[in-house]
Amino acid sequence: MVSKLASQPAVKVVTPDATAAQLLSTYSTQVTAAKATTIGTATEDLCLVRMPGETTNRSTGIASCATANTLARGSDAAQVVGEAFLRASKRADFALQNAGGVRVPVTAGTLSMNTAFTLLPFTNVLVELNLTGAEMLAALEDGVANHLDNLQSSGSHPYAAGLRWDLDMSKAKGQRFSNVQVRNKTTGAWSAIDPAKTYVLVTNDFVAAGQDGYATLGTIYKAGRYVNTYLLYTQSFVDYVQAQKTIARPAAADYSHQKVISKAGVALP
Repeated sequence: MVSKLASQPAVKVVTPDATAAQLLSTYSTQVTAAKATTIGTATEDLCLVRMPGETTNRSTGIASCATANTLARGSDAAQVVGEAFLRASKRADFALQNAGGVRVPVTAGTLSMNTAFTLLPFTNVLVELNLTGAEMLAALEDGVANHLDNLQSSGSHPYAAGLRWDLDMSKAKGQRFSNVQVRNKTTGAWSAIDPAKTYVLVTNDFVAAGQDGYATLGTIYKAGRYVNTYLLYTQSFVDYVQAQKTIARPAAADYSHQKVISKAGVALP
């Protein structure tokens, strides 16, 4: 390959600069050491799912996740990431994470910095948006419609912390979400979302800017109704794990998906 490149007049083949290589090696060694740093422990496997009921098992090889893709609860990993975001925000009432932004399942055992940066490998930061309950409902509908109606990636499917719902994917857009409830950050009590009330949502800046089909959030973002926290979303997960020391699957009542009916009209267990 090098010889073929050398034969091209527009290409110049050079030898590595020894000084630059030595400098890079110094930083590479530090990165390797940092990745091995322990941040906490997972007491059980956190399965990776995009859309509840999908045929793909994204946690292949993890015995406890063998049927995770067929269950209503969906992604354990995305759910825990959402909880980490909510804890990182000082203002948010609830957090939102798109399924595709969470890249791998988390197996039970020791968690390292490398675990966190493999789980959340991008350079996203957390953004807090001021929005009404009605706008939040519209945003949830956007995320599901993106893959059901627009035939885009199922990575847009929403997961949340501090927010839960029943989802019927056999219905048309605007009718899929029902019984949407908000968890009080102080008391832990759940109550129906108020369409007229203003809430604070924390999410990654990719979703906040309207990507992955989240047009409602994009409109809010463009209007300047947000605060950029500049908190790296990966570090927010690290901070959460270090504070908790051990993490596990959330309580059933805290999962964003409470009841799910598939596009084919089948109620998922």
